[in-house]
Amino acid sequence: MAQPGSVRVVSKRKGGIAASAHETIIDADRNNPVLGNRHILHNHRDAKERAQVIAAHGHDLDIDLTNNGPIDQLLDQLAERVRGGEHIALACWCSPRPCHADRYVAIIAERAGLPIPQAIEPDLFAAQHDI
Repeated sequence: MAQPGSVRVVSKRKGGIAASAHETIIDADRNNPVLGNRHILHNHRDAKERAQVIAAHGHDLDIDLTNNGPIDQLLDQLAERVRGGEHIALACWCSPRPCHADRYVAIIAERAGLPIPQAIEPDLFAAQHDI
């Protein structure tokens, strides 16, 4: 049995958290029609707006997960790849700030049988239902 891989969010910004050479980079921004957040953050320095955009996406994600939608299916595929030993970096412009892809990391890690990274705060998920 292969050693499990890993999953994390990395930045698409210069000087941000970069992917390692051994990681497979997968866009999690709007370049990816499945993983991108359709809710636009107009001011990336506005923490309240960021929380609202993440919460709105969280609502969409909950519906997708309930209905075995395209995000749910892709997260299953990514979890399988991580279980097989692949190291995946989800790339978004938000990182290192809170990002909709943080929830993807938690879901993929859980499905792959990995611990959920400490950096992902459960309060972020609870707040997603207070749109």
